[in-house]
Amino acid sequence: MNTQYDLIVLGGGPAGLAVATLQARQGKTVALIDNSDPHAEKVGESVPASFNPLLKKLGLPELTDEHHCRIAGSDAYWSGSRVKYDFMLHLNGSDWRLNRRQFEKDLLDAAIQSGVEVVSTQATQLGKSDAINGSHIWCVSTTSRSLPYISQFIIDASGRSGLIARKLNVKKYKSEPLIALWASVEISEERYQYLSSETLIETQHNGWWYAAKLPNRKLMFVFHTDSSFAVRAAHNHSLWFESLLETNLISKTFPVSLLKNTLVNTHNARSSVLDTPFGSSWAACGDAAIGFDPVSSQGIYNAIATAGMLDKALNSPDRTRALEHYGDTLKQVAKVYMQKRIALYEQAKRFYQTEFWINQCRYEKRRDSDSENQSAISNPEAATA
Repeated sequence: MNTQYDLIVLGGGPAGLAVATLQARQGKTVALIDNSDPHAEKVGESVPASFNPLLKKLGLPELTDEHHCRIAGSDAYWSGSRVKYDFMLHLNGSDWRLNRRQFEKDLLDAAIQSGVEVVSTQATQLGKSDAINGSHIWCVSTTSRSLPYISQFIIDASGRSGLIARKLNVKKYKSEPLIALWASVEISEERYQYLSSETLIETQHNGWWYAAKLPNRKLMFVFHTDSSFAVRAAHNHSLWFESLLETNLISKTFPVSLLKNTLVNTHNARSSVLDTPFGSSWAACGDAAIGFDPVSSQGIYNAIATAGMLDKALNSPDRTRALEHYGDTLKQVAKVYMQKRIALYEQAKRFYQTEFWINQCRYEKRRDSDSENQSAISNPEAATA
């Protein structure tokens, strides 16, 4: 039973699977530790047209029309103004709507074929100690075996929870809490075929809606709001549905009445950026490094892109300088992203002048701690952490 690895990856989402695969192809021994349910439904399924070229460049499984679908365009009712985009007219072609389960299954298969040891278990303890040669030793204990997983380098791909950043007390920029309250419903093939494949976006005084047709004959509806409304909606399930009925665009395009008694799920969607996404013995990628607002449709693209950049840095003869360049690049990406997000949210703030939109235009810098490591999925208040 192996205990020593060249690399440990925490997190089995797109970022973790991608960087683990790329590093294993370099001959590294890689253990990927993840306890997520591969059959669980997830939010976040839109990627730009440039996504397939990125996958091809990295040698990762590309998207096909067999499992995923093209997005015709977007129709947004933002701050009282309606804006439509036809993606068919774009030089790069249409954006994609992912079948998330299939996409992550393809990435998982690629990781296993590349030699990654995928450990489907929970990390129970994370320890870091100094080695004799001045480097550091990471020791990860799990529920699956008595012997720990040991490596001199660890990658944090644990998503917004950022397990390593919390352990090391790394500073993080955060927006105000943003909670995604979402539900999906399966529809008949006949109804599915005639519905629009556009992405629908619509603002309200206390948040904004996203609605879309998924590749698996489902419709997805997501309301992005603050923790105050999320807590009230947790105790009064009709609040979410009533807000959906009040939409002007979405309720007239999709059969929202099907959602009346549907279970509503909760997801932490607040923006976050690590002040420093690397150290001498660790690095973060994906949402653990930069957590994008869903309005950007950049979350999954960023997961793969940062995995590719981190892989390149780790393969460099001068890894220290390469990681510094990696960190500088992410800072530039984050700067541009935050400017665009604030500009968009400022439009809504001027239109609505409500607490939600005013608060969403703020950022703060704080240190994460292990005590904050709770999930907004089970507790909306936890997303304020």
